[in-house]
Amino acid sequence: MLSPTRKPVGRFIAKPLLGHPLAANCLAFWPANEGGGNAQDMMRKNRIQTGRSTWAQRAPYGMTVSGGGPTMATSVDLDFTSGAWTVWAAVRQILAIPDDTYPTILGHYNYVSALDAQGWLLRIWPPNHAIFPNQYLFERWRNDPGVQDCNSTTTGAVSNYRTVAGASDGSTISRLFINGAQEKTSALNENPLAQSTSGIQLASGTYFQLYAAGCWNRELSAAELLVLHARPYEFVDWWQPKAISYSFVQTGKPWHYYAQQMSA
Repeated sequence: MLSPTRKPVGRFIAKPLLGHPLAANCLAFWPANEGGGNAQDMMRKNRIQTGRSTWAQRAPYGMTVSGGGPTMATSVDLDFTSGAWTVWAAVRQILAIPDDTYPTILGHYNYVSALDAQGWLLRIWPPNHAIFPNQYLFERWRNDPGVQDCNSTTTGAVSNYRTVAGASDGSTISRLFINGAQEKTSALNENPLAQSTSGIQLASGTYFQLYAAGCWNRELSAAELLVLHARPYEFVDWWQPKAISYSFVQTGKPWHYYAQQMSA
């Protein structure tokens, strides 16, 4: 059962639609359809969010997740220390961000100090920031206070549905997209340093609710990001396991025969 703009909740299993262009080089995608527990990466099933997540139905695209802890599975494939890559999130801001507060929309990073920081993230900076007040940022950290930033002209606003993406060609140019439109190009484009102390952060804190998020080891095009903005589940195929009764299993077929039977 396919729906590029709405998602079923609960026992439905999200799978990538094989052969779809957006499935190419997708390393991680959280469709956030569980409705309880923690969000799961449909590309790598053991990459599950930890902590206590909050779930809520939100217009325009259904179930959202927020507030859980980082994923615990090894995510070295999402370090993006070389080559082209893209990180993307569909998000709704639900609370105004206070001064001196730095919530993450999507990130894979370790921060101790300006000289001990590695990884990447998408976030909104607080309204009292001297350089980027209330702006979306795509950041890459390299143990250097001269952070590789791409900032938006669009500012964060409560109740707005937005898609936010950072894309890098891995060598010379990085770009920040809001709602599928490019807002900033930066020639400061060193890839982040690897870090191993944190999993993937999905809508940390209480300021955002996440409809979906994904990571690719290629640079998505502007056209692809426009598609994801309008249809965030464009390449997700939704499946529901058939109900299996104990008596039905008594026919002598192996268990996996029934467990693998799926219906749309």
